[in-house]
Amino acid sequence: MTKELVESPLNLNTDKLVKVLTFGYINSIIRYNMHEISPDGQTHVVPGLGGIVLDYKLGDSVDKFVSDHLQPGVTISSEKDFDEAQASDTNLALFTYACLGNKVTIVDAEVPKLVGTEGTIIGKHGGVNYVMAQFEQDVLPKLPCNCEVKIELYGCGLQDASYPDITFMNISPDVLVKMPIKADDNGIMFPVVQHIPAKAMGSGLGSVDHSTDYDIMKPYGANLKIGDFVAIDEHYCKVGPTLQEGAVTIGVIVHGECIDPGHGPGVLPIATCKTTQLGTLINSAANLQAYI
Repeated sequence: MTKELVESPLNLNTDKLVKVLTFGYINSIIRYNMHEISPDGQTHVVPGLGGIVLDYKLGDSVDKFVSDHLQPGVTISSEKDFDEAQASDTNLALFTYACLGNKVTIVDAEVPKLVGTEGTIIGKHGGVNYVMAQFEQDVLPKLPCNCEVKIELYGCGLQDASYPDITFMNISPDVLVKMPIKADDNGIMFPVVQHIPAKAMGSGLGSVDHSTDYDIMKPYGANLKIGDFVAIDEHYCKVGPTLQEGAVTIGVIVHGECIDPGHGPGVLPIATCKTTQLGTLINSAANLQAYI
């Protein structure tokens, strides 16, 4: 079925945005903590960060699996080793400049049959500073750990000339122009599946990095899916999350449910505004999968 094309009302500065090619590696699964501790004090040992997750993708429920901070698809950083990536300026650059919708291409000569296979950036996870990409499901079992990929970084510096109060981040204009955004002289109306109250936000508060996600605490994120667009009320995220009356931040769900207190499904901010130039429309189909 052919998707109906949407004529975007946005006036984006795409002619001013640089495209930069960089390289990275598919990372192995890691253990970040020995145990996860639930709010009632129970310990749990479950899969979580990194690796190639065979059946977790855009559109899947945040609690599909028994897991913690589960990342969909394929985890990528600029280095093969986790510890090296955490101390690497090149990985920080990849993490900062990568945007949802950016293209990832397999270039590793060790898997010649897969060279040229393309995927798409679908998330970023702060703290571990990982980038996540989605490939076709039949490709995933064939991918080796440390497989080299090429990433096209495009979207950082995105602005709209008609709505200067809105700050965009972490999203490619290629995604935005496919979305059913409505606009008038006063601002834009952005499609989201639901609103999240400011009090629901937990881990990640206090960050001064708009490239990172932060978490929705239980029970507010229970019915969400990976890739859902949500609106966080009273939050302004131009330089990290800040409580601001009248503000709104639009974000995308990028990782799964969590066990630890104060944690939950991760939200990556993609637009923020503290004036009425950014509004919302409830749309149950507002998921990244529909626009990439």
